Formats: sequence, C-alpha cells, structure tokens
Amino acid sequence: MTMTTFSYRRRILGCEACGTAVEVNPGGGSVACTSCGAPVVVTARPNTAVPRSAPRPEPQRIQYLRQQDGRPLLPPPGLESLMQGGKIEPWRMQEARQIYTGTRRHLLSVPSDVAASERLLFLTMLLSNTLSESGNDPALRSLYEGSLEALSLPRHRQMMRGYLARHAARTNDFESAEAWLAGCDPCSDDLLTDSAYRVSRAFIDTGLGRYQNVVGILGASEQDVPIDDSMDPVAAVLRANAWERQGRPDAAQQQLARFMTQGQASTIEHVVKAMPQQWQVCAQSVQGARQAHRAHVGAKAGTAWIGWILLVSGFLPLLAIIPVILSGASIMMVAWIVIFPVIFGGLGLKMIKSANRAKKIAAEGLHGTARVLNVQPTGTEINNVPVMAIIVQVQVSGHPPVQAQAKKLLHHGQAGVLMNRELPCIWHPGFPTEVVLDI
Repeated sequence: MTMTTFSYRRRILGCEACGTAVEVNPGGGSVACTSCGAPVVVTARPNTAVPRSAPRPEPQRIQYLRQQDGRPLLPPPGLESLMQGGKIEPWRMQEARQIYTGTRRHLLSVPSDVAASERLLFLTMLLSNTLSESGNDPALRSLYEGSLEALSLPRHRQMMRGYLARHAARTNDFESAEAWLAGCDPCSDDLLTDSAYRVSRAFIDTGLGRYQNVVGILGASEQDVPIDDSMDPVAAVLRANAWERQGRPDAAQQQLARFMTQGQASTIEHVVKAMPQQWQVCAQSVQGARQAHRAHVGAKAGTAWIGWILLVSGFLPLLAIIPVILSGASIMMVAWIVIFPVIFGGLGLKMIKSANRAKKIAAEGLHGTARVLNVQPTGTEINNVPVMAIIVQVQVSGHPPVQAQAKKLLHHGQAGVLMNRELPCIWHPGFPTEVVLDI
C-alpha cells in the first residue's frame, strides 16, 4: 500500500534551521534537510498515546462537558499580535515560526512547562489555519507531528492526533486515520479533549459512509452533545451532511442555517469547501441554508419598513391640502403641507432604496470579514435610537481590501463595543462602498 503524507508508519518533522518538512527514521538518527542541508537529528519516536480516562456514566460525563461549553480558547499572553481573524498575517509568518521553533525546543528539554505547552498548542492551531489554505500537506504533517512529540499533556496530544487522523482520512488513508485515533481517549471529561475525539471519529466515519455513526457520536443536533466552540462549525457540517445522506435534507438545512444566522456563515462555507470534494459534503443542504441565511441577513440589514412608514406618513398631509386651501389657511401652513412630504417622503424613499440594495448585496454578494475602523452618528434618529454609520475595512478572498460602510440603528453604548472588532459580512463588487454586516 502506498504511504500517504499522513501515514502512521512515516515520521515527518520540520527542520529547525529552515522549517522544511523532512522525513526521519522512527527509530531516531540523523538526516540532512533536503532544502538547506542542515542535519536533522532526532531520538526514537516517543509514545504519544493519550491515557484512557476512567469510565463514568455517560449522562454524568455529558453534564461535565456541558459545563465547560461556551468558553472560547483565548490566545496566551504575547501571541495576540500574531493573529488576525484566527490566522497569522502573512508578514508575521516568519516570526510565528521562530516562536514556534523556540517554544518546541524549550518543551523538549522542559516538558513540564505548562505555559509553554499552551503557547505551542495555540501556535500550532494558528499555523494550521494558515497552512491549510496553502495546501502544503508536508508542512502540516511536520507541524502536527513536531508538536505531538513535544507536548505531554493529554489534552494537547489528543488535539494533535485528531488533526493527524482527520488529515489522513482526508487523503483516504483510513488505516492511518484509525491508527492515529486509536491512541486517543474516547471518554475524557475535558471538553476540548472529548471534542477532538468526537469530531475526528465523525470525520473518519463520514469518509467511510457511516452516517448513522456520525449522528451517534455528534448527536442529532447541537443541543445533544456539547462540542468545543473551536470545533462547532466542523461538527455542524458533518452532522448536517449525515442527515442529508440519510434522506433528511430538511434537518440538514435547518442545522446549517442555525449556525449561519449566528454569525458563522463564512466559517460554515469555508468548512464545507475544505471537505474532500469526492465526499460531496452537504451538496444539497448548503445551498438552501445559504439562501435562508442571506434572506435573514438582508431583512436585518434593510430598514424598508421604516422607509415605507416615513413615505406614507410624509404624504398623508397632502390629503388635507385642498380643504386647508379652501379654509383660507395661511401660505405658511400650505407651504408646510407641501414641504413635509418632500422631507419625510424623500427620507423614506432613500431608506427603501438602501434596504433594497442591502437585500441584493446579501442575496448575491461574497462572504468576508469586516474590521470596524470607526462608528459615527449620521444625524438621523428613529424612536430616539441613532442611525450609525459603521466604517469598516472589508477583506474578501480574491479581492483587495476595500473601505466600505453600513448603517444600523445602534445605541451609543453598542457602537463603542464594535470598535476594532472583526465581523462577518457580505460584500458585493457592484456596490463596493457598501457592506452588509452579519450581526
């Protein structure tokens, strides 16, 4: 059998001098880096199997896991500046690799340093998010295995073995996928550890067409089994696909749409796209979920109903203009009856047009991220709530960054919270200065 990049029988580590992935002997030894020629000296491959947790009643374990849910994984001190939207900025990659290499080297000599372990785990996750987009499998393999051999905490090792299992399955090397997963703990009380196992098991079963098993391990819906926030989107896609493949595209679409309307539309789209093409994951349901989500976003973004109220209210006084004139009212009164519709009707018409554009952007635009640069009042208030202009820098794959704005009803306190945040958005090249925020 041909060995794949993620084969369990291979051992691939990164050259400390240049970072190139180098295949080394599982038994240890020295080999020259194929890129820079530096010697890569390693000891025998360590045992990285994760100890099994003591069994406990499943309802009790689920309760423990649920208590840990909803706690986002925060970057360790000093790493915040490296990341942008869960990935490393291209111009910070060299710095990130240097920090990674130094941290890994330190852990190999001081494996009990928990702070360094957390730093290496987070760096691995960041580098993985960035490298996955490049399709550089050898670099990913050396990243995961290099971290796996340096990390000693069960939670950290399970994360790495889960990565390796999923990537082996992605390349249809299910024998290796099962081997990587066999060294994991299937019944941990720690949410991140348990989620790594569940998602990896579901990933392998998806590739093997065992869709009932996917629902069994992930639950019928997101309410059944708690999953760590960082893996929720992958679990949602695998679960939805399992329902679709079992003849329930309605359930699949509903589950995807729920996640999309919670501000995770671009993430769900990315996860679906990243799945092996031959698996045809969510081939039917993602389109329906996408349409439902875009309609939801368009409805939130537009204020057409307010525009129609202003338009109708503005023109109501015209019904009284003839009786007012016949009554001998002053010119000022008549002028006001004429001016009132122009002001309020014009404002209403403007809001209706803006809402229609927002719906078009939401329906036909491209998913991206928007970093909030400024939030400022427009001078308009509706029911004492100011209409705010949110100035953002939009980043959409395949397009250069562009500055755009969205208008929303926001209290001043809400506006301050948005500053410098990255928000999911939908942007349309036909309306480059406008954007629909998925909030």
